[in-house]
Amino acid sequence: MLLSSLLPLRAISITLQFTENSKLPFYHQSIVNAWLRYLFELPDTAYENYLCIDTPETGCIDYRAKDYYRFTLIAIRGGETSLQHLLEKLQQLPHSVRHSKTKQPLRDNLRLHQACDLFTGKAIEHTTQLSVYDLPQLQAETNLWQYAQTC
Repeated sequence: MLLSSLLPLRAISITLQFTENSKLPFYHQSIVNAWLRYLFELPDTAYENYLCIDTPETGCIDYRAKDYYRFTLIAIRGGETSLQHLLEKLQQLPHSVRHSKTKQPLRDNLRLHQACDLFTGKAIEHTTQLSVYDLPQLQAETNLWQYAQTC
């Protein structure tokens, strides 16, 4: 089964804090993707093949110093090492930033506030603390939704 080759999923909810004012574009997905890839020197194949992000704050553009910024890092099977690498670099912010061009909205103006397991909400320090979303969990969720009433 193709789906089972992607599982288990591991996901981290990342909360950063701005250290100075910043203005982001309306759509955040591409800028956060570029920032993570460039900043943390991940090989394209490691990122494209095993990791993805969700940027729920898309649409918010003005951030002030001390404001929080949240996004989610998701890894499929095989992406565990890259996910840990990203977490370590995020833990080292702002010192892990390779550039500090003031025109860039995401640079050395952020620090990690918290990293949490997306599925449990528990704070983590290392990816070995993450729970996994595997085939039995997917099947249980599918069964739940299969009998849900629709509008």
